[in-house]
Amino acid sequence: MCKKVTLPTAGKIGMAVFVIFLFSIIAASVASGESQDRWEKVLFGESNDAVGGYCVEQTSDGGYVLTGYYHKHWEAGGEFHLIEGACLIKTAEDGTFEWLKVFNASNDDTGQSVRQTSDGGYIITGCYTGDERDVWLIKTDASGNMEWNTTFGGDKNDIGYSVEQTTDGGYIVAGSTSSYGAGENIWLIKTNSSGIKEWDRVFGRGGYQNGRSVQQTTDGGYIIGGDWLVKTDSKGNEEWIKEIEGEDARQTADGGYIIAGSGYDIKLTKTDSEGNEEWSRKLAGSGKGTSVRQTTDGGYIIAGYGGGDGWIPCSMVLIKTDSEGNKEWDRIFGGDGEDRGFSVRQTTDGGYIMTGATNSYGGGGEDALLIKTDSKGYTRNDKITFISRTVSSLTNAVSYLLFIVIILIATLLYYLALPLLIILVLILIYMWRKRKSE
Repeated sequence: MCKKVTLPTAGKIGMAVFVIFLFSIIAASVASGESQDRWEKVLFGESNDAVGGYCVEQTSDGGYVLTGYYHKHWEAGGEFHLIEGACLIKTAEDGTFEWLKVFNASNDDTGQSVRQTSDGGYIITGCYTGDERDVWLIKTDASGNMEWNTTFGGDKNDIGYSVEQTTDGGYIVAGSTSSYGAGENIWLIKTNSSGIKEWDRVFGRGGYQNGRSVQQTTDGGYIIGGDWLVKTDSKGNEEWIKEIEGEDARQTADGGYIIAGSGYDIKLTKTDSEGNEEWSRKLAGSGKGTSVRQTTDGGYIIAGYGGGDGWIPCSMVLIKTDSEGNKEWDRIFGGDGEDRGFSVRQTTDGGYIMTGATNSYGGGGEDALLIKTDSKGYTRNDKITFISRTVSSLTNAVSYLLFIVIILIATLLYYLALPLLIILVLILIYMWRKRKSE
């Protein structure tokens, strides 16, 4: 025989459902936080070295690789020893150091950009210093051992800032040249898989223009970011040029382009596929945006550094926006010294990896700083992370909470409807009799 659910029992059931729902939100929040690594690593950090991280990539094994510069000196046996040059640093997924490779032996040699290649190795571009500076292209195996290297340049200073592997297995490099054309110009170089130059193009109108980033676009051409925004075909021939300045430019999912602006403000600009501006947002003053990527939710993540808006004296900055460039949150990293963020990528767990150079931590000189955050930009040392994530989860679940509340109210009304109706009838009868007696 079925037992009828009484009012107290219904109330208890409703309250139990509500409590279970609330705790499920918090539990899911905790689980989400635990599934995303959050840490900060100072690489090397000794008093006799100087290290800078200019570009970071997540590798196929879940770890990270970064390039920049490395300098270390020491005395032993009465002799002075020195190691310096462009470097390649590999870490594990939790930021634990795995290996370091230093190329050449000049304080002016730097690695500016690194990508993992289809064979599991790495391609690096930067600067090689001989009599003058030249664009340097280095190919390594998966362990960072050099397979080949080549330089491009003339009788003046030239430098490579960005490199990517192309769909044909070759490489595309963007940088600047003072050897070709008047003044300093944007230089685009295409090589085959062995680093042999296939063609190069120079874009400039005199004065100062450099190429800071390059990406192969979906039509097989290339987009170059820098002092101008330049679109080329697959052979490097100019299709259009827009006077939009930025440190990094990337093609977006809709075929347009997103540009992290340089200058005195951290600015984000979105264009259509022809380079026509759709919108521009000033995200912060007195700073520089150095790297941008579109995120899986359609928004954007920007890395940079600044010395204003509370960032004193100069801090690494991480900013997240929605798809329209409206700021969702920003985070600052650093200490009392000068700290600069140069590169950011979204990681496979939905968080972010950022690298740069810090003077606040380490052994007193400049050191590379590698920062892994969760999807909200928090690191392990942020005490408010759990609270913020829980509140955010609850905020996102307002519609579900409202649904539960409506169910509870409906349940109560269902079991109270008959008693309320009887009470209402008795009140009406009482009022009718009282009026009749008068």
